[in-house]
Amino acid sequence: MKSLLPATQNPDLFTLVSESELFIRYREAFRQTAGHQLHFTTPPEQPDGLNTRMRIPVRLEGRSFGFLSLDSFRCPDETFDELGCRMLDEGAKPRQLRAARKLYYELPILSPALSKAMETMLLIFADQLGEHAEKIFLHITGSEPTTVIKARIYIQNHLDGLLSLEDVASRCGVSVCYFCKIFKRATGMTFTEYLTRARVEEAKHALLRPQARITEIAYAVGFQSLSQFNRSFKRLTSQSPTEYRLARANLLTRSAA
Repeated sequence: MKSLLPATQNPDLFTLVSESELFIRYREAFRQTAGHQLHFTTPPEQPDGLNTRMRIPVRLEGRSFGFLSLDSFRCPDETFDELGCRMLDEGAKPRQLRAARKLYYELPILSPALSKAMETMLLIFADQLGEHAEKIFLHITGSEPTTVIKARIYIQNHLDGLLSLEDVASRCGVSVCYFCKIFKRATGMTFTEYLTRARVEEAKHALLRPQARITEIAYAVGFQSLSQFNRSFKRLTSQSPTEYRLARANLLTRSAA
């Protein structure tokens, strides 16, 4: 893979990730479950004035590509004193201090337990979004053949349908024989292996929604039976869908304790 530049020097990549279906789905899920607005931003040159926004880095090749962040909030036992002293040290004028104090005490209060739980959710989201960004980066840097890029996009957009090798090869405008060879060379997987993994990854995201039934998820991501879904999921993750969901729920519970 080519060396990755900071997000501010990769505007196309940042835009593609921030407008991706995956992030939009995360943002909506976070709003519904936690009641807070989720943002994806470029690495800030310096913290915002009140420095109270939760920021979790999204990493590519060990470097911060962007941040998942929440709107500003404060904890119940915090006061403006520490922030005010820091602003004075940085040369803030009395008028700026008064304005900052007023804004500070208008911020919503977030309990430490809820703050920790949301931080855990953001860590999970950030890890998955980083993997998604890496795939997009490979596409836009031309590190894969055009045929493979087209196939990946078509597969991702049609996971819930009956995808066949012949259909995808035809959509890419190549023969089945040529497609199999170039796809395996680029991805290290056969078409069937890749399709199964893509569906399982999509299911993992859906399992983060506690109200979604496992049977519905299985069919929504393209599996033709619940038994096929359970078997494929456990083979690739070493957990059943139920075990995976419980593990994520327990992680959130422990972080909130």
